[in-house]
Parts: sequence; structure tokens; C-alpha cells
Amino acid sequence: MTTKWFVCGVLLISTTAWADSTPKVAPEGLQQLKNLEEEAKKMGPWASEAQVITEAHHIIFEQNGWDSEPDQFMLNLINQVSQVAPWDPAQREQIFFTGVQGRYNLTQDQVELVKREANREAMMVAVKHFKDVVPIALEVARTRVSQKPFTAEQVQKWSHKLEPVMADALQSVERISQKLEKTMNEGQRAQLEEDMKAVLKRHRDVEKMIKSWKAGHWNPMEWGLHHDAVHAAAVSEHLRLLAERDGLVDRKRSKDRPDLASTATDQSAWELYVNWFCNYYKCNDLQRGIANSILKSETKNAVNYLAKYGKEIEMAEALREHAETEANRKKHAARAEQLRKPIGAIFNRLCARLEKQVLTLKQQELVSAEKTAQAQKKAGVKN
Repeated sequence: MTTKWFVCGVLLISTTAWADSTPKVAPEGLQQLKNLEEEAKKMGPWASEAQVITEAHHIIFEQNGWDSEPDQFMLNLINQVSQVAPWDPAQREQIFFTGVQGRYNLTQDQVELVKREANREAMMVAVKHFKDVVPIALEVARTRVSQKPFTAEQVQKWSHKLEPVMADALQSVERISQKLEKTMNEGQRAQLEEDMKAVLKRHRDVEKMIKSWKAGHWNPMEWGLHHDAVHAAAVSEHLRLLAERDGLVDRKRSKDRPDLASTATDQSAWELYVNWFCNYYKCNDLQRGIANSILKSETKNAVNYLAKYGKEIEMAEALREHAETEANRKKHAARAEQLRKPIGAIFNRLCARLEKQVLTLKQQELVSAEKTAQAQKKAGVKN
């Protein structure tokens, strides 16, 4: 849920509906709604906002793995609704309920049931949370109108207020679906069940996000605002911080000598070893270039070997994992180890080439001294 979804949701409730609602909303509340609608209209042509919202929806669904058929149905439906300005709630409602009717092949009586229950539940939630929801929506709209990016502090504050709204909204959806389910045939019921599973999964995922946002951890990319002009600087800064963090992690890793036993038979870890090697022995740019050429050459040899025996290795490892007896586990483990030995041999050759072809004589002397010290330590010899 982004704040844009939130603003649009609030505006779906017209001031007329509020005026007719029970319990009554105070006159100042109705004025706040009118102010909200006016602020939203100041955002500019709705077509431009709809384009940003549609792209954000696609990004959010993609980066959260909401890619099932029910997910894609909901994505398409909310994007259809988003094309209509929020201050035209009747048109939005028509698009939404037309989509729902087509989804489940509802009869007219079923459609009327959904409309009646949805409007009743929406009003209950909105009235209950009016004092929290509308002020936040106003702040969101005014921030957008002023062409300012949302901040982690704002989202943190909003998340604390909106978490209970989400919980009540989910309960409303569940109540509506339960009432509708009683009128459905077997096929309709099966489709509704699948869609509700997707709804619950998305809700759980958003709950996890809100916990993070409540702790102050938010960035505009989580709301799919990667290409929104207003958030361009904030997105750029977030990417810079990510690169800096990753760089620190890589530098820390490069200081720690990789475990040779596990690295030897895992060609995906060889690049990390070569980086450590070059940093540890303080190689210059020319030496690093030679080292990377050796890495590329020996990795290619390992890839060629795996192309031939990779499936056999995977099979042996899978049989080891699912072996029912210890004897069978040992047998398949030995087979997997035997098949991986040639990869270890390629890695050993890579290490030897690095020492001989990359390092200077002085650096090679350091390698020899280290190996001697390690051998003595292993044998229990003290200097």
C-alpha cells in the first residue's frame, strides 16, 4: 500500500455518502474531506498521476513476488480503477464492480449483495478511523502538491496510524467474501478461495513492510517510485547508500581469508578468493589484470566440467540428502565428493598460477613463509 493508494481510497468516499452516513460526521469533518478533494485536484492532470501510480503498482507487485494469476487480476483491476480521477467515485465504483462481476460470473443479485456489503463495510471502517485517516491523507496530498518527496519520518508516523486501518479493512473483506460465498456455486467458490489466499498473502507481506517502516526504515523504491521525478534525488541517494554499504561488505570480506576447503569445489566463490588474494598481497593494477585473466580461464574450465557432470553431481547430492540409511548417505556423499574433485584440482591450479604468474619474488617469499608457518603450526612445532 502506498500513500497514493491511500489518498485515492479516501477520496472514493464522496462527501454526499458521508453526509448520509450513520453515525453522522461533524461539519468540520465534511470540510476536511472537501479540502482533501481540492488538494488532490492540485496535483495536476490526473493522467500524469495515473501513469506514475500504474508504474508504481507494477513495480510493487514485481518486487514482492505477487505474480500469481489472482495477483495479476487484482493488479489489472486496480490499474483500471486508477485511470479515473479519485473525485469521480461513481465511475471508479462501476469499473471495480464490473471487474468483480466478470471475475466470478456473478448474477445481478450477487452483484447487488457485493455492492451493498462493500459500501457498508467501507463506511464502517472509514467512520471508525476518520480522525486518523483524513489528516494523513491531507498531509500526503499537500506533500505531493508541493512537489516534495515523502520522507522516512513521515511514513513512520503514517504507518503507526494506518496499521489498525489495514487490520479492519482485511476483516471487512473477509466478511464480504463469507457472505458472498454462501450464494455461490462450486466454480465461483473455488475462484474466490484462490483469490482470498492471494489477498491474505499480500496482506501479510505488507504487514512485514509496515513493521520496517514503523522502525524508520523506508525508501521510495519500496513504493515503486523509482522513476517518479519528485523522488529522483531520494532514489539516487538511496542507491548511493546501498552501493556504499555493499562496498563496505565486500571490503570486509576481502580482508577475511576465505575457507579454502569450501571454496575449492565451489567455482562461484573463486572470484571472492581472487579479490582477497589481490588485496592481501597488495597487488597493483597490472597484477590484478593478470589475476582476473587467470580467474576467467580457470572458471571456464570448471564451467565446462560442470556442463558435462553437473547433473550427475546434483543427483548424487540429492540422493545423499534423502538417503534413508547412513550407509547409503555415505555412499552418495562419497560419489558427490569424487565428482567434485576435478573442480578442486582446477582451483588448486588457479592458486598455483596466481602465486607464480602474478606475485613478485618478494611476494612469493611471503607466501612461502606463510606456508612454512602453517605447516609448523599443524605439526605442533613452535618457533
